[in-house]
Amino acid sequence: MNAKQVKNTIQRLMKAKKQNIKTDGGQAMITAVLFFLLIALSIVFGVSGVALRESKISKDLISSKQSYFLAEASGEDVVYRISNGMNYSNSETLDLNGFTATTTVFMNVDTNQQEVVSVAIFQIK
Repeated sequence: MNAKQVKNTIQRLMKAKKQNIKTDGGQAMITAVLFFLLIALSIVFGVSGVALRESKISKDLISSKQSYFLAEASGEDVVYRISNGMNYSNSETLDLNGFTATTTVFMNVDTNQQEVVSVAIFQIK
């Protein structure tokens, strides 16, 4: 083959390639990619929602335990004051880290004994 024949063959092949180019392909691929993207985002948001809920539950549990132990400490303080003859009032309030414990001393007239009741309050945010 001489150079002219090679050149003609190359030109024919290039014309044939230009005519066979498809311009309508790819819609199915784009649709599939968007579908899988939608599924992946749904899974991510679903899992993150559960994780955020669990985090809030954990924080509430910690706050609940803190308020419980604050109430216990307040009650023990009043019992200590009573048993050692120290001054105390019928209603003691203890504030710590945003939690409030109120301890009240009642006198049971039937048994002539004192009852100590301690209540702590925490608010879920």
